[in-house]
Amino acid sequence: MRFGHVPPAHAEFLERALGILAQDPRLLGVAAGGSFLARAMDEHSDIDLVIAVDAGSHAEVMGERMAIARGLGQLLAAFTGEHVGDPRLVICLYGDPLLHVDLKFLRPDELAQRVEDPEVL
Repeated sequence: MRFGHVPPAHAEFLERALGILAQDPRLLGVAAGGSFLARAMDEHSDIDLVIAVDAGSHAEVMGERMAIARGLGQLLAAFTGEHVGDPRLVICLYGDPLLHVDLKFLRPDELAQRVEDPEVL
Protein backbone atom coordinates (compact mmCIF):
# COMPACT_ATOMS: atom_id res chain seq x y z
CA MET A 1 0.00 0.00 0.00
CA ARG A 2 1.52 3.34 -1.01
CA PHE A 3 0.00 5.20 1.95
CA GLY A 4 1.67 3.18 4.68
CA HIS A 5 2.18 6.26 6.86
CA VAL A 6 -1.57 6.81 7.34
CA PRO A 7 -4.15 4.77 9.27
CA PRO A 8 -5.68 1.88 7.29
CA ALA A 9 -9.14 3.46 6.89
CA HIS A 10 -7.58 6.65 5.53
CA ALA A 11 -5.34 4.69 3.16
CA GLU A 12 -8.29 2.67 1.84
CA PHE A 13 -10.30 5.84 1.24
CA LEU A 14 -7.38 7.49 -0.57
CA GLU A 15 -6.76 4.49 -2.83
CA ARG A 16 -10.45 4.25 -3.74
CA ALA A 17 -10.95 8.00 -4.20
CA LEU A 18 -7.86 8.44 -6.36
CA GLY A 19 -8.99 5.63 -8.64
CA ILE A 20 -12.43 7.19 -9.02
CA LEU A 21 -11.17 10.75 -9.52
CA ALA A 22 -8.62 9.60 -12.12
CA GLN A 23 -11.51 8.46 -14.35
CA ASP A 24 -12.80 12.03 -14.75
CA PRO A 25 -10.79 13.78 -17.51
CA ARG A 26 -11.79 17.20 -16.15
CA LEU A 27 -9.80 16.51 -13.00
CA LEU A 28 -6.08 17.05 -13.58
CA GLY A 29 -4.62 15.82 -10.31
CA VAL A 30 -4.99 15.45 -6.56
CA ALA A 31 -2.76 16.60 -3.71
CA ALA A 32 -3.00 16.12 0.05
CA GLY A 33 -2.15 18.55 2.82
CA GLY A 34 -2.65 18.95 6.54
CA SER A 35 -1.65 16.09 8.79
CA PHE A 36 -1.05 13.85 5.74
CA LEU A 37 1.69 16.22 4.65
CA ALA A 38 3.13 16.40 8.16
CA ARG A 39 3.12 12.57 8.43
CA ALA A 40 1.16 13.03 11.65
CA MET A 41 -2.15 11.30 10.88
CA ASP A 42 -3.95 9.20 13.43
CA GLU A 43 -7.35 7.51 13.35
CA HIS A 44 -9.05 10.83 14.26
CA SER A 45 -7.37 12.91 11.54
CA ASP A 46 -9.22 14.32 8.59
CA ILE A 47 -8.01 14.13 4.99
CA ASP A 48 -7.43 17.43 3.20
CA LEU A 49 -7.48 16.99 -0.59
CA VAL A 50 -6.86 19.61 -3.25
CA ILE A 51 -8.31 18.62 -6.63
CA ALA A 52 -6.94 20.44 -9.67
CA VAL A 53 -9.71 21.02 -12.22
CA ASP A 54 -9.29 21.96 -15.88
CA ALA A 55 -10.03 25.70 -16.12
CA GLY A 56 -12.54 25.20 -18.92
CA SER A 57 -14.48 22.67 -16.83
CA HIS A 58 -14.26 24.36 -13.43
CA ALA A 59 -17.78 25.85 -13.45
CA GLU A 60 -19.26 22.50 -14.49
CA VAL A 61 -17.30 20.62 -11.82
CA MET A 62 -18.32 23.17 -9.18
CA GLY A 63 -21.94 22.42 -10.08
CA GLU A 64 -21.26 18.69 -9.66
CA ARG A 65 -18.95 18.80 -6.64
CA MET A 66 -21.53 17.28 -4.28
CA ALA A 67 -22.17 14.43 -6.73
CA ILE A 68 -18.42 13.89 -7.02
CA ALA A 69 -18.19 13.72 -3.22
CA ARG A 70 -21.08 11.20 -3.14
CA GLY A 71 -19.23 9.01 -5.62
CA LEU A 72 -16.18 8.58 -3.39
CA GLY A 73 -17.78 6.52 -0.63
CA GLN A 74 -20.66 6.23 1.82
CA LEU A 75 -21.34 9.96 2.20
CA LEU A 76 -23.29 10.68 5.38
CA ALA A 77 -23.24 14.47 5.18
CA ALA A 78 -21.57 17.21 3.17
CA PHE A 79 -21.72 20.95 2.88
CA THR A 80 -19.86 23.63 0.98
CA GLY A 81 -17.43 26.03 2.60
CA GLU A 82 -19.10 29.40 2.15
CA HIS A 83 -19.19 29.80 5.95
CA VAL A 84 -15.37 29.78 5.98
CA GLY A 85 -15.16 31.99 2.91
CA ASP A 86 -14.37 29.26 0.40
CA PRO A 87 -17.21 27.94 -1.79
CA ARG A 88 -14.69 25.71 -3.62
CA LEU A 89 -14.45 23.57 -0.47
CA VAL A 90 -16.72 20.60 0.25
CA ILE A 91 -16.58 19.32 3.83
CA CYS A 92 -17.58 15.65 3.90
CA LEU A 93 -18.33 13.01 6.49
CA TYR A 94 -18.10 9.45 5.21
CA GLY A 95 -19.28 6.38 7.08
CA ASP A 96 -18.05 2.93 7.96
CA PRO A 97 -15.70 3.95 9.42
CA LEU A 98 -16.39 7.64 10.13
CA LEU A 99 -13.98 9.78 8.17
CA HIS A 100 -13.89 13.57 7.72
CA VAL A 101 -12.61 14.58 4.26
CA ASP A 102 -12.21 18.09 2.86
CA LEU A 103 -12.30 18.36 -0.94
CA LYS A 104 -11.11 21.64 -2.46
CA PHE A 105 -11.70 22.08 -6.20
CA LEU A 106 -9.21 24.54 -7.74
CA ARG A 107 -8.31 25.73 -11.23
CA PRO A 108 -4.60 25.47 -12.08
CA ASP A 109 -4.19 29.26 -11.78
CA GLU A 110 -5.51 29.09 -8.20
CA LEU A 111 -2.95 26.53 -7.04
CA ALA A 112 -0.20 29.10 -6.45
CA GLN A 113 -2.16 30.78 -3.63
CA ARG A 114 -1.97 28.33 -0.75
CA VAL A 115 -1.10 28.06 2.93
CA GLU A 116 1.04 24.93 2.48
CA ASP A 117 2.67 22.90 -0.28
CA PRO A 118 0.48 19.79 -0.54
CA GLU A 119 1.89 16.48 -1.70
CA VAL A 120 0.83 15.43 -5.19
CA LEU A 121 -0.70 11.95 -5.01
